Amino acid sequence: MRKADHPTGRPHLEWLKLPNTYQFLSKIGMPSSRSISKDHQLPEAKLNVAHNGITRFQTTWWTYHLDSSWGLDVINQGQQRQRIGSGKAFTRMSGVVAFYAPKCVYHEYQTAGETIHESFMTFSTWGELEKMLRPLVGKRGWCHIHDPEHTIAGRLQRLGDLVFQRRPGYQLLAHAAMLELLGILLVTSMVAPTRRELQSETQGSKRHLVQTVERFVRDHIAESLRVEDACRAHEDESSDFCTHLSAPRARDSLSHHEDV
Repeated sequence: MRKADHPTGRPHLEWLKLPNTYQFLSKIGMPSSRSISKDHQLPEAKLNVAHNGITRFQTTWWTYHLDSSWGLDVINQGQQRQRIGSGKAFTRMSGVVAFYAPKCVYHEYQTAGETIHESFMTFSTWGELEKMLRPLVGKRGWCHIHDPEHTIAGRLQRLGDLVFQRRPGYQLLAHAAMLELLGILLVTSMVAPTRRELQSETQGSKRHLVQTVERFVRDHIAESLRVEDACRAHEDESSDFCTHLSAPRARDSLSHHEDV
């Protein structure tokens, strides 16, 4: 939920003026031009609002949201009826991350007395980073992201807490947390035009293992191979997958196991 006058009084981050990372690094004495070439400039982005907490609704109504900034939010607990543009209303469950492009119109149904635990941030960006983010939301200007391990949700919560607590150095930590979130968004995979998924680390590890074993088999196809040999091709021999293959078939020929 993005609203200019939020009942919790969350701060707008007027103080976080880091529109040009190079200029900032120069001011604090870091030789940015020597460590990062101009062809690989750090992303230019500015965090506007960050929030994590429980909101109690005061009125029963459909809210209207139209923001000039990008928005990323997640419902940590509860659910809410929503509508994007002139589309049909739907129920958004907890754990589903919503990503909105600037000027994307959406509505949320709030019931007086009910509460919702949410985390979100709004930010501005331009240049190459803007070009990288645009494909994620497509022509419709929004997408929902399946976040099975709460990778995005957890970082949004931490970002909101950083801004609320305002401990020494929180400006830099908040800016870093925002950039980390943007980097995570860029590795999500499209499932449908308005649906994306952040692959879990477990899924990625298993896929890497299978690819490693397949590559090893192809490279040694003319040799006499055992399952144990294929497992040793993967740097993590403690993998459940390799353990499962290694006993009791570790000394068997791979030719006997078509599932490998």
